[in-house]
Amino acid sequence: MYLERGHYALGSTVLVSDLGIDTANAGSSTTGGLYVSQDGGGSWKQVSTESVGRLLVVSYRGGPLFVAEHPWVTKGAATGPSQIFTSPDGLTWLRAGEVPGPAVFGMLDVPLVSFGKNIPGDGIYRLIDGDRAPHLEPIPGSPQTQGILQGPRGELWFFEPGNVVNPRLSTDGGRTTRVAAAGLAGRIAGLFVANGKVYAVGDGAYEWDGAQWRVANILTGKASAVFQTTERVFIQDLSGGFWRSR
Repeated sequence: MYLERGHYALGSTVLVSDLGIDTANAGSSTTGGLYVSQDGGGSWKQVSTESVGRLLVVSYRGGPLFVAEHPWVTKGAATGPSQIFTSPDGLTWLRAGEVPGPAVFGMLDVPLVSFGKNIPGDGIYRLIDGDRAPHLEPIPGSPQTQGILQGPRGELWFFEPGNVVNPRLSTDGGRTTRVAAAGLAGRIAGLFVANGKVYAVGDGAYEWDGAQWRVANILTGKASAVFQTTERVFIQDLSGGFWRSR
């Protein structure tokens, strides 16, 4: 399960993050932090007193690896580089590296990080093995993205939610990408994977057939946001209504 901000749950381990941007100044905060429970929320331990934003868990060496973002924040916003930390248990954390802007994590076990700040340079970073813990390594020439999704055959999709039609597809771990927009029309809110297929929703709903997008009759109306867990897909439409996969 992945949440853009707020909390993360894996079995009995629950992580809750706090940006603390109400009192943030020059990259630090006096109210942010990270809280961990290992008994399903029965008791809690604070493991960070600094701002913590996005949370993620990926598979690593046969077990889970927690990933957290410590963003550079000022009052009301995250504006500078983000420090990325990893932990095998949610309690002990080691720095994995830095991305130039507010972090964008891969969805559903994808060990990739991008950033939400338009600056030149490599746009996607991989979590790779290190001596003590995984560290970030940029993929040379890779594009910056606001969304990263792994398809059913291991392919990677990169997209910009809410913008014009622009998903990109990679079959080599993000080293190279190509535009894969044939058949789409209008804005997309996001992509998701269900029943072994990749779908795009926004002004319409579409299914990827391996070569192009085809209209899929899975949603009436227009989508404004998409959120996916390991069990469900949730879609919000422009009128404020919510849809859930079966």
